[in-house]
Amino acid sequence: MRVYENTIHLMKQDNEGHDLAQVNDLYIKKICNLFGGCTVTHAMGYWFDSDGQKYVDEVLRIQTAFDLTEENKQKFLDLAEQYKAAARQLCVYVVLDSQVKFV
Repeated sequence: MRVYENTIHLMKQDNEGHDLAQVNDLYIKKICNLFGGCTVTHAMGYWFDSDGQKYVDEVLRIQTAFDLTEENKQKFLDLAEQYKAAARQLCVYVVLDSQVKFV
């Protein structure tokens, strides 16, 4: 068994400024049901576009540990894809098996 901590960032607001608390609560519950639990940390993400415009996003950093079977890794990536659609995001930041992915 190879148990590693894995991470997904959930946005606090969508790109139009709408609150995502209900969506986030649903996905936190899904993570807990799939992997047994998680830790939630409030964080800020900063990035700059090609014109130098600064963006600041409030995020929930969700960390969960699970056995890195192919099935579990796919479940985690599928969950990130589902969240991306539900939260109307262009991509979702994920760390899986110590590798950063923009889903």
